[in-house]
Amino acid sequence: MLKTLLVASAAIFAMCHGHLPSLAGLFVLAILLSLAYEYTSSLWTTMLIHAGFNSVSVVAAINWPHLG
Repeated sequence: MLKTLLVASAAIFAMCHGHLPSLAGLFVLAILLSLAYEYTSSLWTTMLIHAGFNSVSVVAAINWPHLG
């Protein structure tokens, strides 16, 4: 049951971003965010991971625009 919910919420998270090329990466991120929350019971952990992911994405987009 928990695995099904984890996969379903990860898929919804990835699809809500509406960017097909990053679907797989966002799906993996959502799984990691879910596991981090389950392990720590803290939204702060997930927010910091999400912010770090976004920061890396912005730096990559600025430095290597041809990849996106």
